[in-house]
Parts: sequence; structure tokens; C-alpha cells
Amino acid sequence: EARGLVARAQRASAAVVVGGGSTALELVEGLHAQGVATHYLMRGERYWSKVLDPVESAIVEARLLADGVTLHRRAAVREAIGDGGRLVAVRLEDGRTLPVDILAVAIGVRPRLSLATSAGLVTDRGILTSPFLETSAPDVFAAGDCAQVHDPVTRTAALDTLWASAAQQGRIAGLNMAGVRVPHRKRAPINVTRLGGV
Repeated sequence: EARGLVARAQRASAAVVVGGGSTALELVEGLHAQGVATHYLMRGERYWSKVLDPVESAIVEARLLADGVTLHRRAAVREAIGDGGRLVAVRLEDGRTLPVDILAVAIGVRPRLSLATSAGLVTDRGILTSPFLETSAPDVFAAGDCAQVHDPVTRTAALDTLWASAAQQGRIAGLNMAGVRVPHRKRAPINVTRLGGV
């Protein structure tokens, strides 16, 4: 998909990117680096407000603006407009229409739950598990992007879609499958990324 997007970017003049995290920003910067006029749509007032404080968001946004990226705050796509099987524009919720060749969407992970639900496992956004990564079925465990793990500290169950977390969960699930009772203890999330050249 990445190779296809790079090839498409070489023929494109404008793009819209939707999403609030690091993947969306990597798309913005990648498309812009290919010479594509890039519009970045943010649902909220500032970039990645769930992770960055207002000062950090402002630093990233200032870099994007200085590079020539167009930011749209409190914006969402209402409709993708095609002509002859080709994307030609997107219409925003506020009624504006942006002529574009590419619409890139990076709005988070949505686990495929069809196998879990057909097997009768209890699901929410993911497969719900105990702190031992046990599902609602005996001797069935879940780990990684599909697992919505109960955290006894926060008393909530959340998806954790980072690679390091998936590896840790897989190890803990394996130990529990082998009969060693080990609860999963969520570590502080670690991710390294380049945001707005920083």
C-alpha cells in the first residue's frame, strides 16, 4: 500500500489527510515531501490533543504551516466525489469542497472481530480479556491489537496498539497458556516518531 501511495503521489497535485495521530502526520509529511499540496484535517482544535499538550501541538502545527501544509481545524469529510472511477474532490462537513487526487485516512486501529464474535467471545472495541489475557471462553486467550485488556489500576479495558505492547502481551498470554499465572501489567507506552520535523 505504501508503494502504491508513493506512485500515486507522483501523479497527484493535491491530497487530503484525515486522522489525529502519528500515522496521519507521517502521511501528511510524506505526501508534502512528494510535492503534493496537502490539506490536513483535524477533528479538534489542535493536533493530537489526547497525547500532546497545547504547547507541543503548537510546535508541530507551526512546522507544518511553515512547510506549506494547509491545516483545517474542526473539520471532517462529508463526501468523497468521484468522476469516472477517480477521486476528484472531497466535500467537508462545513460545505467546502477541496479538489484532490488522494484521500488518506489514518483514524486508528479497528480489530477484525468476526472470528471472535462467531466463536461467542465477549467483545467491545476488541476482545475483552482479564488481566491474565483470558477471554470469556475457557482456555482461549487474546493478545495484541485485537485484545482489549482489563487494567486493574485504571479499572478500564483498553486497546493498546503499539508493537512493544503486543509483544509483551503475547509473552504473558503464552505463559498463562502454559499454566504460569502471570497478570499483564501495562507498561508506560513508548513510541518514537518524527512529528513536524521534531
